[in-house]
This record gives sequence, C-alpha cells and structure tokens, in this order.
Amino acid sequence: MGRLTEFLDNYNNQSTRGGYRSGILAFIKFIYGITDGDKGRLEELVDQYFDDSRDHKTDLMKFAVSLQKRPPLSARQVFNQVNEFLSMNDVVITSKDIKRARNKLPKGGVATQEKDMDLETIRSLLAHTDVKGKALILTLASSGMRIGELLTVTLKDIDLDSKPVKINIRGKNTKTGYQRFTFISTEAAQAVKEWLKVRAKYLDASLEKGMHLNGRTTAKSSEDDRLFPFSDNIGNQLFEQVVKSAELFERDETTNRMTLHIHMFRKFFLSQLSLKAPKEIAEALAGHQGYLTSSYRRYTEAQLAERYLEAEYLVTIQTPKDLQEIESEFKAKMQDHTDILESIVKKNLRLEEDLNKLKSEVQSSNELFQSISENPALLANLREMVELARKIENIPDLKKRFTNI
Repeated sequence: MGRLTEFLDNYNNQSTRGGYRSGILAFIKFIYGITDGDKGRLEELVDQYFDDSRDHKTDLMKFAVSLQKRPPLSARQVFNQVNEFLSMNDVVITSKDIKRARNKLPKGGVATQEKDMDLETIRSLLAHTDVKGKALILTLASSGMRIGELLTVTLKDIDLDSKPVKINIRGKNTKTGYQRFTFISTEAAQAVKEWLKVRAKYLDASLEKGMHLNGRTTAKSSEDDRLFPFSDNIGNQLFEQVVKSAELFERDETTNRMTLHIHMFRKFFLSQLSLKAPKEIAEALAGHQGYLTSSYRRYTEAQLAERYLEAEYLVTIQTPKDLQEIESEFKAKMQDHTDILESIVKKNLRLEEDLNKLKSEVQSSNELFQSISENPALLANLREMVELARKIENIPDLKKRFTNI
C-alpha cells in the first residue's frame, strides 16, 4: 500500500478523501511540474517524493508562495491539507516555520462575489431541471445536508412515512463524524417520490452508458441502493447545467468560480429556518459540530420535528410568495390569539384561586359565629365588650387615653 492510500484511509468520508487527494495532487504538480495527464501516477510520485532527498520545509514554503493566485480560503485549505499529510508521514517542520509559510498565503476571506440563493433563484432553477434534479434541489434546500452527505443516503435511510419525512445520515458519511438526522419538506418528499418512480430506469441507463467508458468492460453494480446513485462530480455537473439553462451562470472575475454553487443550499436552509426555529436547531439539523450534541440533548426528536414543521413553510420553494406571506401572517395572528387565550386562562385560574380562598375564609367565619352562638357566656362577654367600645368612642378624653396606651 502506497503512502497516499494509507493516508487517505484515515478518513471515512468520501468527500473529505477527495479534498485531501486534490490538495496533495496540487502539491505534487508543483514539485514535479506534472500535468493533469499524470494524475494516474500520483501514488507513485508521492512515494518518490519521500524517497528523494528533499528539503521539505523549503518545499512547503515555496508551495505556499505558489498559492498566491488562489482565493484566500482555498489557499489555506490546500496548505493545511499538505501540511497534515507531511506531518502524518513523519516530516517535522517547526511551528515557527509553519507560521512563516502561512504568512506567504493570500490574505483575506471569501473572495468570490456570490449571488443570493433566494426563493426566486431556486424557483428558476427548478423550472429548468428534470425529476431527478428537482428532487435533489428540494431535498438540499429543505434539509441543510451537504451534497456529499446526501449522495451517501440509502433508500433505507429515508422514512417517507414519518411527518416530517426524516433522513438518517450515518456518522461515517458526515464531515464531523457524528451520526445525525434531519428532515425534508412535504414538497421535497413529493419530489423524491416522483424521482423513485423513474430511479430504476435512470440507474439502468447510466450503467449501460458506462459499460465502455474509459475502457471499462463491466458495468457498475446494479445493486446501488443510494437514493441518488451518482457521484459528487455528477451532482455538481447537473447543478452547473441547470444554472446555465436558467441563464444564471456567471463566474467571478477574480476567482473564476461560479457565483452560484450547490453548497449555497445549506446557507439558504440555515438562514430561512432560523427565521422561525431556534438557530441551534437549524445548525444541528445542518450538521454543524458545535450544535450537534447540545441540541440533540436539549430537544427530543418529537420536539425537533415539531419545530421543523412550524418553520417548514420557510423552506418550501414553490408556494407563491404572496401565499407564503398570507400563511406567515395567518400563523402570526394565530400565535397572537393563542397568547391572548393563554393570558385569559391564567387570569381565570387566579380568580378561581381567590374565590376559593374567600370561600374558605367565609366558611371559617361561619364556623366561628356558630361556635360563639352556642356559648351564651362567651356571647354575653362579647356584647359587653362591644358596649364598652361604644362608650369609649363617645368619650373623647377616654378614647385618647386608650389610644395612647
């Protein structure tokens, strides 16, 4: 087993492995000046790199300089991938030298000027895609899943009978390594059901098309049980074609990246669901590590489902905007009415408590009067005391004396 394969085997997630492989390929291309045509020799060239007597610190420093034309975030990601790869292969570079190398990287944050992935944009995309694309887009937009996660979901992982429809995402297929679940909208669930009607035909056609691709003489497995049985690359190609068909395709002049990309559905989900549901719920369903354990401990699955259903209309795409606004206003008014009713109920409860207390006091007074009336001597004494009190009230000087005592 080569060093590259051994390193990549440390990561279960296919998307993560692909990212590291791309970063290491960029480093080897820089070192040996190879072209894309030599990608098939990557394993061999990686082993050669460690067999050669090279100055790894200088290589990493020069590689950092070569990343100047990349977007800042992309450059940092590739640098970190290569640095980790070298470290895992016992290459020791001091933290001071690593810091010096990082200082050579381009400064700044997100460089691409992205368009907004809003409701109108998604509706336009849906108008230019097929059953497969519609199911894919609506599922991503209403679940917060990463494209790599969705493309590992099997038919057994989705419960179309639950409300809302639930999708289980296995830990080995997530970026964080945590197993979790999320939900999709009723609209997305309907699109998935329509996709399942033609999924088998799509799989048969793709297997037939790939029979002789790149010299392949045997078809891929027809037992592929994934909900969407294609690769990340095919998913990205599908999305790019839809963007072009909708005449929304544009590349950033600085980074040459698409101003609309498939990962923006996560951003849409997070921003929309957080308008109604607590932010921590949206973040947990989308798989952000800092929220996973805390939110899943704080809420039961039933509570998470209830909160999702309350905000579902915000991640429903094809409901007309004016109808959405009416629905939102109606729900807001219903909430106001609910608050008023709760207030009235609380007031009634307090009044009932006061009434019960008064009844108790009256009952106690009745019992006292009953006791006095049954004791003639006590009743006579009370009458004398009342008479004395009246006399004191009528004699000012005597009243004053009693008052000063």
